[in-house]
Amino acid sequence: MLQLLSNSTNVQDVYNSILVSISKRNRTIKTISEDIHEAEAKVSKYISTLIKSEIVEKKNMYNGNKRTIYYDISDSMLKLWYTLIFENQEKIKINGNLVFERNKEKLDSFLSFEFENLSILYMDMLNEKGELEDIFPHIQNYKVDNSKLSRSIEIDGITSTKEYLLVMDCKYRNKKYTKDMYEHLKESASIFPDKLKRVYYIFSKEGFNENMIEDKNIHFLRHDMPYRNEMVRLGVTRILSDNASSGNLQPQGILFLPSDQPLITRTSLQLLCLTFLYYDDKICRLSYKENAGSPCIFPAKYYDELLNLPEKKGGGFLTKKYPAQVVLVPVRDEYELYDIDTPDDITRLLKFLH
Repeated sequence: MLQLLSNSTNVQDVYNSILVSISKRNRTIKTISEDIHEAEAKVSKYISTLIKSEIVEKKNMYNGNKRTIYYDISDSMLKLWYTLIFENQEKIKINGNLVFERNKEKLDSFLSFEFENLSILYMDMLNEKGELEDIFPHIQNYKVDNSKLSRSIEIDGITSTKEYLLVMDCKYRNKKYTKDMYEHLKESASIFPDKLKRVYYIFSKEGFNENMIEDKNIHFLRHDMPYRNEMVRLGVTRILSDNASSGNLQPQGILFLPSDQPLITRTSLQLLCLTFLYYDDKICRLSYKENAGSPCIFPAKYYDELLNLPEKKGGGFLTKKYPAQVVLVPVRDEYELYDIDTPDDITRLLKFLH
């Protein structure tokens, strides 16, 4: 990817150093410069190119009334690559499981931050669709080192209008969210003007204790539908609902595009879409030498069945049910269909690429 920015090895090394540094949470020009031992002006120039290429994004965080600009890697998969894989490629090829075991704390930290980022993205989506209490400015992280509460304050997400204060709390941990945690959050939010109506959006990986207060101003977001058929139903329902609310006709098809296949090429995706447009009512999926894989496009006539799949079944249930209706679209190289679910998968992929 970085070869698109420059063919020079030295220049690529600087880009990689910057991205590794950002993945280590050095996220200002000053801290990145100190970490990689390059001049701030040089780092700033390189980061500008990374931003234009949509590899890095600029964000804001507030420490009290002071705004801090910081930088983050835009894509989660790329961020994981620089956090855990880039500097460990040779070790992973020898014993990937051991590398991941020794870096479990780093991986857990990465997942925690990404859980927070995805929660904020979800809230921004609700905001854009007008599904919140008001139309809010972009949600920001907030922290105060020395507050009037005589303690530091850190809030995962906060934004406000003239009428409302929206407060987010995100907990990626193996324990349920408790009432005490909520009371702590409320106390932290008390430093803001009392005249603002509080609304709380709380995200918890493991759900919530039963004694949590039920209140119209508290929104508990839990993931209580873990099976594949439920994920498909939620996704298809959302697509059809958004399409209808925009006044558009029903979409011709829905693309199932997994996020764990990093090497699919644009050419293969274009061929898949063109094939679907040609056949119109066939299920089209990528394949290598007759071995079917993902992504896959389902035409409109299967929407009802996608909404009512058997428990724990996904779209593959329909491709097996209607094999004569499936058109296989060939990819050029088998690695395009490789997915990454385990450390062994990363080891296999690295060996293949080398």
